[in-house]
Amino acid sequence: MDTNDPNNPGQNDDELDTTAATNKAQEDDKSGEGEKAKATEIPADVLKKAVDEALAPIKAKLDDAYTKRDEALAKSAEHEQKVKDIERERMREQGKETEALQSELEELRAKDKTKDGKIIELTRNMEVNSMLAGLEFRNDKSRKMAFEEIVGELVQDENGNWKHKSGSDLNKFVSDFSQDEDNSFLFKSKESSGAGSLSPKPSSPSANTGSLFELSQDEVLKRAQEGTLKKR
Repeated sequence: MDTNDPNNPGQNDDELDTTAATNKAQEDDKSGEGEKAKATEIPADVLKKAVDEALAPIKAKLDDAYTKRDEALAKSAEHEQKVKDIERERMREQGKETEALQSELEELRAKDKTKDGKIIELTRNMEVNSMLAGLEFRNDKSRKMAFEEIVGELVQDENGNWKHKSGSDLNKFVSDFSQDEDNSFLFKSKESSGAGSLSPKPSSPSANTGSLFELSQDEVLKRAQEGTLKKR
């Protein structure tokens, strides 16, 4: 039977109704799938809480492991010191006072060497930071990158002054570093004034500063920890 026969309008209407019903069913299915997808989405705060709870036992175990490690190191150092003290006492009982004093002297020198190393590092960092203070970095991260790269290129001469490995003066090295095109991404861009370099100039340390070694080692370390360490 010809479905396009105009003499059979009833049959054409039935086919149209069937098609419409099918389309509606498909739309309902899609709508239902969308609602189901929304219903299965996990809120961000709920997900974060679940992750934190899952990681909590691992974090606790790590914290416990680090605590035990620190305690073990402290006990080891304490034990080592007791052994040294007992050995020196034995030397003195045997009349070997000179050997006992020599042992104490070597221990003090080792401790002083550690302190000297810390003081040298602090004075170097302070000097570099004083020069970086005159530069305008994009952010703290770029400043840290510049600091680490500059410090990694420094050596100390026989007079205790910090210089570039090439022998260049520290102030000149920092200035050249700030004006190097390869490092321009570290600094804030400035509008040209018509002349001169666009890169900011590093500030030099105060001219009336004295040597930090005028202070005792303990005093320098204490001030550095308090954040009050300044050149005098």
